[in-house]
Amino acid sequence: MAEPLSSTGDDRMMSFHEAESLRAQIRKWQERLPRVAAAMRQRSDALAAAQKEIRMLRAAQRGEPSNEEGARALERELRSVKEAARSEIRSLRTRNQQLCDALHIANTQLERAGDRIRELSDCISARAVVQMTPPAPVDVDPLTGIKGIGDKLAATLRDAGVDSLAALATLDLDALEDEAHPLFGLRGRIRRDNWVGQARALTAQ
Repeated sequence: MAEPLSSTGDDRMMSFHEAESLRAQIRKWQERLPRVAAAMRQRSDALAAAQKEIRMLRAAQRGEPSNEEGARALERELRSVKEAARSEIRSLRTRNQQLCDALHIANTQLERAGDRIRELSDCISARAVVQMTPPAPVDVDPLTGIKGIGDKLAATLRDAGVDSLAALATLDLDALEDEAHPLFGLRGRIRRDNWVGQARALTAQ
């Protein structure tokens, strides 16, 4: 009898190997069904022959009432045939129940395989869509294009009102000498790294 489909760990999707294994089990049952059906037909034919023989024995028994010994022999033979027929019927019923159980298991596994194959297909499709979707463009602060300016210094410049390359290019260097200027503390670095000159060169491109 086929083993039920298994899943290990937290894996919620059936692998291709599991799917192929299940398909092989189903094909195996499909190959066995014709042989089982043929065996059942043979047993059914044997049962029909036994019933025919029973009828013949009964007819013979009714035709020879005076032959007591022959009648007893026919009766014994009739009981033997009846018992063989009952045994054959029980065997057929058992085999039929086993076949029904096997078919039920195969159908259940087939339904589970269909569900998992669809789930795997959906997952593969979703991954393909994710891989095909280009990454969203990242906004780059133009001020960080100036050598010596990082995100922190760019934020400081924006807080001081210098929020673009054009504003940096027109920055009054002499005004930086005023202690009240918000960029007074950066005046040396602004001059040393030539932020204003770099900004002018970039805006002129």
